[in-house]
Amino acid sequence: MYNFVSQNIPEEGLYHEFEFSLDKYQVSGSLVTQGNQFVDLALSKKLGSSFFVFWVKHVFWSLYCAKTGRQNCAESRLIGPENELAVPILAPAQAERFAFECCQLFELASLEPYIFFAKSTYSLLFETEPKAKDAFTGNQNISGENSDLYWKRYCLRNTQADIIDSQTLPDLESSLFYQQVDSIKDAIKINKIDLDLDSSKQASLGSEAQS
Repeated sequence: MYNFVSQNIPEEGLYHEFEFSLDKYQVSGSLVTQGNQFVDLALSKKLGSSFFVFWVKHVFWSLYCAKTGRQNCAESRLIGPENELAVPILAPAQAERFAFECCQLFELASLEPYIFFAKSTYSLLFETEPKAKDAFTGNQNISGENSDLYWKRYCLRNTQADIIDSQTLPDLESSLFYQQVDSIKDAIKINKIDLDLDSSKQASLGSEAQS
């Protein structure tokens, strides 16, 4: 992954601070970009564990570009060990709407429990429904998202009329992040990364492994 990043990502890192109003919300923060492109790295082969943090940053980077009139903002990229995911910059109106919805969600989540399964939702968006179920239930070697203690506690303390079964995959499509990403999913590109090392690099790594 180091080879790919060093060859494909500009070295120039830029630091951006932002502060603006979204209706009743005052939003401030910072992002580091590579030139006019926001780039994030995922150490896990399963991009679902990193994607939605990347997505929120992408939303606010898109809004920053719109608010500041920044030109030529390139697509944002999430780079993992096997794949890279490229997301186009959001149109100004869409970026503002998505950012406002995120603020509403964060406010709601600070007041009451909000259920969201990142890995299962990612699999449903970009892979298949069976893979989403696998991410939720897990297997004999890897725990699924249904083993999360907060989820189990939420199910036990649920005060609604219907009993929630912690082993049953909930409605993932009703979540805000699913709906936002799904609305532009056709424009998102997932590319296989070529991690082949040149022979000298391979020899160097081989000698290091033996020492």
